[in-house]
Amino acid sequence: MNTTYSSTDDNGALCAFKPRASLVVNSLWKNPYGEWHAGYKFVYEPFTETLTSHLKKERRKKWDERHQESIAEGINLLDEFDKKRIKVEDA
Repeated sequence: MNTTYSSTDDNGALCAFKPRASLVVNSLWKNPYGEWHAGYKFVYEPFTETLTSHLKKERRKKWDERHQESIAEGINLLDEFDKKRIKVEDA
Protein backbone atom coordinates (compact mmCIF):
# COMPACT_ATOMS: atom_id res chain seq x y z
CA MET A 1 0.00 0.00 0.00
CA ASN A 2 1.43 3.34 -1.00
CA THR A 3 0.18 6.71 0.14
CA THR A 4 0.55 9.64 -2.24
CA TYR A 5 1.33 13.12 -0.98
CA SER A 6 0.90 15.99 -3.40
CA SER A 7 3.44 18.40 -1.93
CA THR A 8 5.41 19.46 1.12
CA ASP A 9 4.59 22.22 3.59
CA ASP A 10 6.83 25.21 4.37
CA ASN A 11 9.02 23.05 6.62
CA GLY A 12 9.48 20.36 3.97
CA ALA A 13 7.20 17.90 5.78
CA LEU A 14 4.77 15.54 4.12
CA CYS A 15 1.61 15.40 6.21
CA ALA A 16 0.01 11.97 6.46
CA PHE A 17 -3.54 11.05 7.48
CA LYS A 18 -3.02 12.11 11.08
CA PRO A 19 -1.65 15.56 11.89
CA ARG A 20 0.90 14.04 14.28
CA ALA A 21 2.39 11.83 11.58
CA SER A 22 4.63 13.56 9.08
CA LEU A 23 7.82 12.89 7.17
CA VAL A 24 10.44 15.55 6.61
CA VAL A 25 11.96 15.48 3.14
CA ASN A 26 15.66 16.23 2.85
CA SER A 27 15.94 19.68 1.26
CA LEU A 28 18.78 18.42 -0.96
CA TRP A 29 16.44 15.96 -2.70
CA LYS A 30 15.16 17.44 -5.93
CA ASN A 31 11.78 16.28 -7.19
CA PRO A 32 10.88 17.76 -10.55
CA TYR A 33 7.30 16.47 -10.35
CA GLY A 34 6.60 17.77 -6.84
CA GLU A 35 4.70 14.60 -5.96
CA TRP A 36 5.96 12.27 -3.25
CA HIS A 37 5.00 8.69 -2.50
CA ALA A 38 5.49 7.07 0.90
CA GLY A 39 4.50 3.58 1.95
CA TYR A 40 5.88 0.21 2.93
CA LYS A 41 7.10 -3.07 1.47
CA PHE A 42 7.27 -6.42 3.17
CA VAL A 43 10.87 -7.31 3.96
CA TYR A 44 11.01 -10.34 1.62
CA GLU A 45 9.02 -8.78 -1.24
CA PRO A 46 11.98 -7.52 -3.31
CA PHE A 47 13.86 -10.85 -2.97
CA THR A 48 13.63 -13.91 -5.18
CA GLU A 49 11.90 -17.03 -3.82
CA THR A 50 15.26 -18.85 -3.61
CA LEU A 51 16.88 -16.05 -1.60
CA THR A 52 13.83 -15.75 0.67
CA SER A 53 13.91 -19.49 1.37
CA HIS A 54 17.64 -19.35 2.11
CA LEU A 55 17.28 -16.38 4.47
CA LYS A 56 14.40 -18.04 6.35
CA LYS A 57 16.42 -21.27 6.77
CA GLU A 58 19.39 -19.31 8.11
CA ARG A 59 17.15 -17.37 10.49
CA ARG A 60 15.54 -20.61 11.72
CA LYS A 61 18.98 -22.21 12.21
CA LYS A 62 20.14 -19.28 14.37
CA TRP A 63 16.88 -19.35 16.34
CA ASP A 64 17.26 -23.09 16.99
CA GLU A 65 20.86 -22.64 18.16
CA ARG A 66 19.89 -19.89 20.61
CA HIS A 67 16.92 -21.81 21.99
CA GLN A 68 18.29 -25.37 22.03
CA GLU A 69 19.15 -25.24 25.74
CA SER A 70 15.65 -24.03 26.67
CA ILE A 71 14.05 -26.71 24.49
CA ALA A 72 16.15 -29.43 26.15
CA GLU A 73 15.25 -28.10 29.61
CA GLY A 74 11.56 -28.12 28.70
CA ILE A 75 11.76 -31.72 27.48
CA ASN A 76 13.51 -32.79 30.69
CA LEU A 77 10.85 -31.09 32.82
CA LEU A 78 8.12 -32.80 30.81
CA ASP A 79 9.81 -36.20 31.27
CA GLU A 80 10.06 -35.63 35.04
CA PHE A 81 6.39 -34.61 35.15
CA ASP A 82 5.36 -37.74 33.24
CA LYS A 83 7.38 -39.99 35.58
CA LYS A 84 5.64 -38.56 38.67
CA ARG A 85 2.12 -38.94 37.27
CA ILE A 86 0.07 -42.03 36.55
CA LYS A 87 -0.90 -42.15 32.90
CA VAL A 88 -4.53 -42.82 32.01
CA GLU A 89 -3.48 -45.76 29.82
CA ASP A 90 -1.66 -47.40 32.79
CA ALA A 91 -4.56 -47.06 35.22
